[in-house]
Amino acid sequence: MKSLLLLKAVFFILCAVGTLPAAQKVIFPDLYGGNDHEAVLVPLDDQGLFATIGVVAADVRKGSSRGETLKLLAQDAQSRITLLKGDPKGAFATTFGSGRDLQPGARLKAASGQSASVLVSWETQFMGRLLPVSFMRLHHTGETPLPGTPLLDENGELVAITHQGTETYGQGMYALPAEAFQRVLADYLQSGEIRSCFCGINLDVRNPLVAVIGVRPESPAAKAGLKTGDVILSIEGRAVRSYQDMINAFFYMVSGQKVSCRYLRGTAEKTVEIVPVADPRYVLTRETEGKVAPGHSLKEEATAE
Repeated sequence: MKSLLLLKAVFFILCAVGTLPAAQKVIFPDLYGGNDHEAVLVPLDDQGLFATIGVVAADVRKGSSRGETLKLLAQDAQSRITLLKGDPKGAFATTFGSGRDLQPGARLKAASGQSASVLVSWETQFMGRLLPVSFMRLHHTGETPLPGTPLLDENGELVAITHQGTETYGQGMYALPAEAFQRVLADYLQSGEIRSCFCGINLDVRNPLVAVIGVRPESPAAKAGLKTGDVILSIEGRAVRSYQDMINAFFYMVSGQKVSCRYLRGTAEKTVEIVPVADPRYVLTRETEGKVAPGHSLKEEATAE
């Protein structure tokens, strides 16, 4: 009897470790009449707030799950992270780990346990265009996980969420670190908006250094004391080695929340705090719930803000 109980306990533990409750899926119709788009819903609280990825061409205004139409709260046009409201039955607050510091070679597995992935690289460009946030490129075994599928590290922590597959250069897909979802959620809960941030500095994409070539008057950067010629070294303790690193740092900023900026002025190393503000060109408010956020394409000229 004791042996049977022990075997049952071991089986329960093996099933529980590194897994989450059964995934709830959402179906989005195609904007152009094509095949529907299926994704996994990530519960964010016990009140029916969910996050997922609404891939390009998915009509996120008409998502449905378990026979219920979900309410679109907001979509971040840069990352395609989509916030939805649905039936809270069985919902819970997902606990996120940290994925931004994962290195190539890191092994991840889908929360369902059906596929395993390895981080190949961090992607900052797609078809020659800069991405507004750095994506993880993964190669995986088994079937390609659906967009929105939680990925766990070797300790069973949720550190990334799948984005969409890529058939180029092997059996792969993209994913976003867990912090990207936390950033979007924090912004929405704080202000009812998903907003790109503005600091007021101009950078030259052609310069191998992250050197400031201009500071807008009365901007957050100007108020913090940054000047033309300063070289950015890190944001919030994360090294900034390239223009792409700075673009990625901008994505994770939340309006009104201080970020530390370490920079070099001449040979003197300095640190200041910058309080970014919402970029007025990219805002989705509660008054426009149910509408897809306006596109905010990355500037192609050699500037960043």
